[in-house]
Amino acid sequence: MAEKKNDHVIIEKDNRSIYFENEKPVHKGIIKIGDNYYYASKNGEIIQDRFYIVHSTMTNNLVKKGTYYFDEKGKLDFNSYIPPKRKRIKKHKKKIFTRKFKIALSIALALVLLFSVSIVLFYQSKSNIIEDEYQENSNSVVIPSFNDAVYLCSYPMQLYYKGEITFSELVHDKVLPYKGLEFNYHVINNGTLEIDGRYYPLESSKKTIIIDNLKTGFTYDFTVSVDEKEYKGSVTTEKTNRFVKILGIQNTRDIGGYLAMNNKRIKQGMIIRGTEIDGLVEKDYILRDKDDVQDFGFKYDMDLRDESVFFGEYISPLGNNVKHKFYGSPMYDDCFEEENYKAIRDIFTDLAKEENYPMYMHCTYGADRTGSIVYILQGLLGVSYSDMSFEYQLTNLYPYNLDVSTNLTELQLGISKQKGDTLIEKIENYLIGDVGVSVEDINSIRNILLE
Repeated sequence: MAEKKNDHVIIEKDNRSIYFENEKPVHKGIIKIGDNYYYASKNGEIIQDRFYIVHSTMTNNLVKKGTYYFDEKGKLDFNSYIPPKRKRIKKHKKKIFTRKFKIALSIALALVLLFSVSIVLFYQSKSNIIEDEYQENSNSVVIPSFNDAVYLCSYPMQLYYKGEITFSELVHDKVLPYKGLEFNYHVINNGTLEIDGRYYPLESSKKTIIIDNLKTGFTYDFTVSVDEKEYKGSVTTEKTNRFVKILGIQNTRDIGGYLAMNNKRIKQGMIIRGTEIDGLVEKDYILRDKDDVQDFGFKYDMDLRDESVFFGEYISPLGNNVKHKFYGSPMYDDCFEEENYKAIRDIFTDLAKEENYPMYMHCTYGADRTGSIVYILQGLLGVSYSDMSFEYQLTNLYPYNLDVSTNLTELQLGISKQKGDTLIEKIENYLIGDVGVSVEDINSIRNILLE
């Protein structure tokens, strides 16, 4: 019996929490027991560890209707409140309908006119229009002028970075964060776009191409070539997390871009983290095409899984020339068990070898083992506590039905017990004093990964 008040009680039964009234399970909605609020759903089952929509009939006048988060013990978190979306109220009176219809029609016509004018103004003010005056057909090339920095992430993720929605809302909706650069253009004859050393065909029958996996916080020059003429421009990307797209796998992002020690940043493109790529544990996570990762230039497949997942000679799906190694990495509080020190020492010894970069680091889900190693690595590089935690929490955006939000505390607690006054000192002392990583390897890792 967890909590009790008269004949109202929550009982633990078959690993579930059930709400009873007068010894019967009841679908009650919001209930209050002591100072805490819960939600008793069908058959009295207590909603736990997730967001849940509370309809007006189930508030029992105890809370406002809307969406709330209920923690692992089923307690309602009032700070998680998300108000319901507003619904438009329909009017059914004929006169009101007729008057509103006329108003709506007038507004629609005005919007059509405004839209037409805006299209003209857009191409005049936002694009570079260069006409070929030597051809009778007056062919033109239209390329975009990116006057503002461009976000390389989904629209909801942009709203988060702008402070307009919370991270909890992103997690609740499982918003995938990645989005490539949209390059809108117009050419009469086919042409070519060159950007970041890559070439893309520009077809006259199309108006947009998507450029994947650019770095964030960078300025790229680009060149459009049509009929042996070149038209130049540039685009700057917003300084956000760098999410990447690799077909067939998930939870893929760059651990770089974060501000670290001595006001330096971790280099982007050095370590990409994500899920497994061979489907040995999860059959859905398989790299679809080796050519899809060529632009990353991977030289090393740092596989944090145990070698028991595969028997025989393992060849990395990233390419025959990509070096691969199983580590059997621990995670969370297991990182402080002496029997696991060798695995961590091997990982950081190989992170100190410049010839291993760029690398793809992964376990099965890219969540627990990968999250633990990335956390320790970023701490060693001097990333702030909040940024390290945020990097770890980004895994919650992906649709695994996993929740890694609370596990990190085990790792943080273990680090907090180490010697040192600062986070970077504690991690350094842990790696050198307990794990046995050399000072030379630690300096090498910092020299390789910091700009």
